[in-house]
Amino acid sequence: KKHFCCVIKEFTCGPGPAAGSNQPPQPFFTPQGLPPGYPPFGNPLQPGMLGHVPPQQGHSPPPNFHKDERTQKQYIKLKKKLEQKQLGLQLNEQRTPPVSPRKDLVNGMRGGKKGGMSSVGTSDDGEESCSIQDEDEEANLIIDLLSTIKAPQVTELNCRSALLQWWPPDCKTTPELEVSEASISYEVLLSDKGKEGKYKSIYSGSALSCRIQDLKPGVEYSVCVTGWLEGLTGSASEPSLFRTPPCEPDAPIKLKLVSRTRTSLQLRWNAVADNGSPIIHYLLQNWQESSKEWVEVYRGKGKQSNLSKLQPATTYKFRLAAVNECGQSEWSEEMFCTCDSPPTAPAPPILQEAGVTSLTLGWEQRPVDDEFTLQMDDRDTGHGFLAVYN
Repeated sequence: KKHFCCVIKEFTCGPGPAAGSNQPPQPFFTPQGLPPGYPPFGNPLQPGMLGHVPPQQGHSPPPNFHKDERTQKQYIKLKKKLEQKQLGLQLNEQRTPPVSPRKDLVNGMRGGKKGGMSSVGTSDDGEESCSIQDEDEEANLIIDLLSTIKAPQVTELNCRSALLQWWPPDCKTTPELEVSEASISYEVLLSDKGKEGKYKSIYSGSALSCRIQDLKPGVEYSVCVTGWLEGLTGSASEPSLFRTPPCEPDAPIKLKLVSRTRTSLQLRWNAVADNGSPIIHYLLQNWQESSKEWVEVYRGKGKQSNLSKLQPATTYKFRLAAVNECGQSEWSEEMFCTCDSPPTAPAPPILQEAGVTSLTLGWEQRPVDDEFTLQMDDRDTGHGFLAVYN
């Protein structure tokens, strides 16, 4: 007797040989034990695909076919599945059309229709492969496993950095996946707007801890972890909330000179970052050349200071710091100001060039002169002297 290959509804062949394979297609076999003369199920394979083998040949691959340990385990598991399917096969199943052409691999998973009874096929090299449904189930198991990662913990925290630590999922709960904890990678997501804020990725790798740098003092952050394996990503873990401790304020920027007279100066500055603790006061100091030390001239919450009773024609040097409950900031850049008497009247300007509709004037700049104002009296307008240059 001769046995020929045919397609049965619950037994759909898997993908064919990889591109470039030199091995001929392997035949598929009908279940053993059918009554003599029983009509075959379905339609035969395409012409040229029928196989003729001795009756005693089974589904085992050739003796010289070598597999690694994981493939051997998968082969034994799938062979048991096939035997169980064959035992439960009903002889009155409806016939099905021939197997569809091979589908391309997408994202490492075999594409195709979902649903229906899972089946097992044999590839050209004799290795059995699981069906589309089995692969989808395995992908779902991996995603479910990656989604069990717990919220990370903050083990070290200061005002500008934090050390995070997390743990891999318990792979022992799904031994059928044979997933190693070392093969899982992680991504850390951080938000400074609370749990509902926008998260940004700050780390991606296989380590189980990372240090976050450049944090802002006195700010609440939310951080979570996601796991991914072989292109599959689990759901993000529950977020962990932490708040960086406050610290001393940032150093003020350079002081601004607003106005000055012979015996007074008006200085102004911008507010500084309080770094999580409100500003108690600003501290303004002046350098005393006679005693060679800094002397406090202003202390308060305001952002400007009017300094009076100064000596004319004297140079002063100032610096500013901010203070909160955590301490005092660094000093600002030092500022030099000269308070002097108003300059005497300058010499008249000199006509350097006269055009049809223009005049070019020049004048002398003395050491005490900083700025100039040029005024002109146009007799045609009758408005007197008006500034034409400042």
